[in-house]
Amino acid sequence: RRRHTRSLCDWSSDVCSSDLGIQIDKDLNFQKHIDNVISDVNYRLLVFKKISLTANLKSRLVYGHGILLSKYHFGLICMAGTDKTTFERLERSYNKCLRAIYGRGEGLLTNSEIQKTLKIPSLSEQVDYHDIMNIMKIVITKRPFHLSKFIEKVTTQTRRADAGNIKLTFIAKSTKLQNSFLPRATIKFNNLPPWLKQINTLKGLSEKVRRYIRGVTFDRDNPNSN
Repeated sequence: RRRHTRSLCDWSSDVCSSDLGIQIDKDLNFQKHIDNVISDVNYRLLVFKKISLTANLKSRLVYGHGILLSKYHFGLICMAGTDKTTFERLERSYNKCLRAIYGRGEGLLTNSEIQKTLKIPSLSEQVDYHDIMNIMKIVITKRPFHLSKFIEKVTTQTRRADAGNIKLTFIAKSTKLQNSFLPRATIKFNNLPPWLKQINTLKGLSEKVRRYIRGVTFDRDNPNSN
């Protein structure tokens, strides 16, 4: 078994611990970790822009995924638990990378147009995808147990049109956890259409979730409204 190191918690400092490369602060908003990601990406952008001077779009996509976008993928589920303002800063940094990958003439296109051209989803869409995929895997497989045991699955037993509709219930024990993965993903699961919630196999699940996500955005201010 591989070991990882965890620093001792010091609640008087901004950073409580570092676990598997994720800096966890006492408020569980991951602001320090996100600040470091943005700072590191800004340096990588300087290197990437030098490489992209002689690289075509196909090469820029390869280098861009490896040098730039990989920084956002690691720990994204944790970083998504931050506050709206901090997440918007992270998303602006991400969009800046997509513009660098797109290259010349990027100022003439909107962020969504560049994402569509590059066939790369927005950061919010990636959060939605991973949240929904992970919560559905937990529901279908009932694993990992330490997460599934906190979720109560309720199926509507009526003759109404919503018969068989599945809802999950989860109540965060602390206000610091309200936007963490499990309560956040539970809300998103409950807002899925019945045909998607009733899937009981992992086969083909990823593509079905991706197709659904393309037409859905998650309201971080009022998640219950989705």
